[in-house]
Parts: sequence; structure tokens; C-alpha cells
Amino acid sequence: MPADVRRPRVLGVLHGPQAAPPAGAAALPRVLEAFAAAGADVTTVVPDDVSARVLAALGFPQPPVLGALRASALLLPVAHPATPLVAAWPLAAVTAPAAVAAREDRQASDAAALDSWRTRCIAATYAVQRAAPVDLVVAAPTVAGTAVALVLSGELAVPVLAVVDHDADPDADRALLADAARETWTLPAGSDDPSPDVVAARTREAARLLAEVAT
Repeated sequence: MPADVRRPRVLGVLHGPQAAPPAGAAALPRVLEAFAAAGADVTTVVPDDVSARVLAALGFPQPPVLGALRASALLLPVAHPATPLVAAWPLAAVTAPAAVAAREDRQASDAAALDSWRTRCIAATYAVQRAAPVDLVVAAPTVAGTAVALVLSGELAVPVLAVVDHDADPDADRALLADAARETWTLPAGSDDPSPDVVAARTREAARLLAEVAT
């Protein structure tokens, strides 16, 4: 792509402190890699390195974001000082995760942390859109991903690609994302580690969709 041609801009958001996210959430970085390979300028909103370590220790591992996408990622802290569980981060969560997991306020704290992550991701979305408007949101039906997709599609008419698992049970986030989506990709099992043929096919589909939505 010539240097003077604007690259289409794509945005995706990781699930953060969400328990049992759909399989599409694990595959999201690989789908975004296909858009980067097709020529897009991709921004991925991810927990910062300390937050990612803490999330993994507490049972909320994040899918890896590799290579150039990592270099262009927008890193956000997940911690929220008003949340009892998160106030113990990172030392207690990393050094004594079993004790942290057994805390009586764990469920409420996890919910507060997820609410905080969604709020942070929406704020980041507005900042990205002001700085360099995006042409496409790629979203899995997670709390944060769905919220970002609804904000950009509903308020700013940005097209949405929904990335869903083929055998996931219907839920509110999936239904909301489906309503907002211009297009839905239903991913087979193993999409977080696709074969070269799948990567090539996905990149072609990404190039086709970028040509349709880029302005």
C-alpha cells in the first residue's frame, strides 16, 4: 500500500477481568492479525502487563497479542482503587492467589473490576475516535467488546464485525452484538491457533471487508 494512502483503521478490545468469556474472545487477536495482514492499522485495547499478570493469577488469562499488534496496542490498567479485591493488586493476587480467590467479597469485587474495565475501554474508544477515527470495530460478545461496539456503531455509525463461537450459548451480549453488527464471522474450534490455510482465507475476507467499509 503506498505510503500516501490512508490505511483503514480497525479497533478491538480484549475481555479483561471477565470470567468464562466466549471462545471468540480468545481468537480475537488472531482475527485482528488478519486485518493487519490485509493492510489495516489495528489498535487493540489490552490490559497492561502488570494487570495481565494479575488477571492470569486470578483465573482471567488474556489471549496473547503478538508482533506488530503488540507494538500498536493501547495498554490500560485494570485496577480500580475503590474495588476491595483490586486494592490488593498486584502483590497478594500474584503471591497468594488462592487466598485472594477465597475472599468473601470476591464476586462483588470481580463485578466491580469488570464494570471499571468496560468504562475504561469506552473512554479509550472515544479518545481513539477523536485522534484517528476507525473504519471498523472487531468485537467478540464480551462485556467490554459489546459496549465498545454499541458506542461506536450507535453514536458514530462505525461498522461492526462480530466474532462469535459456532456453538456458544445465546446470551445478552451476543444478541446485542448481533443487532449492531454489519457482518458476523462464526469461528470454528481452534481459531485462536489457526492453520496457514485458515489464516490466508481470513486475511482475504479481511481485505474484502476493509474495501467495503474504509472511507
